[in-house]
Amino acid sequence: MKWLKNFSRTTIASGLILAKTALGGTELKPVAYVDLKRYMGDWNVIANIPNFIEKDCVQSIESYALREDGKIDNWFVCRKPDGKETRLTSLAWVVNSQNNAEWRVRFNLDTFLGHIPFPISFSYVVIDLDSENYQYTVVGHPNRNLLWIMAREKSIHPKVYQEILNRVEQQGYDVSKIVRLPEAH
Repeated sequence: MKWLKNFSRTTIASGLILAKTALGGTELKPVAYVDLKRYMGDWNVIANIPNFIEKDCVQSIESYALREDGKIDNWFVCRKPDGKETRLTSLAWVVNSQNNAEWRVRFNLDTFLGHIPFPISFSYVVIDLDSENYQYTVVGHPNRNLLWIMAREKSIHPKVYQEILNRVEQQGYDVSKIVRLPEAH
């Protein structure tokens, strides 16, 4: 029954953070346009404002796959120092088709019954993007308590990283809360 105890704690904690996140805050300025087909695939999390799910992650990958119905399958894998992995799945959809940079995301609670959609969705805003090569992106949330700096590669040039931090700060983020993940090898 240890798995049930761990499942219950994870499920309750996930629900609380997702409910808090769904409430939002002041608007973020999204990028001008996201080419969804180019955006799909794997993104390595370079830095983030950690939440309890991502605490102590040493390597994380956020993945996206465009579905035939226009929605986006989304999954997140976090690797801990001991090698254990946490995997979350969700469904995303674009809410502003003019820029494709504003999404809603609804997480699934993975249970022994399968994927059960969490009843609340939250905002996902692409606030920075290498629009030429799609080599890095920054995803934020209006409450500014969540942020992910991601790249196609497992590392990012220090100058590019600093430029990203400068732009994130202009969006109203407290950059002192951003934690850089150890580089994966």
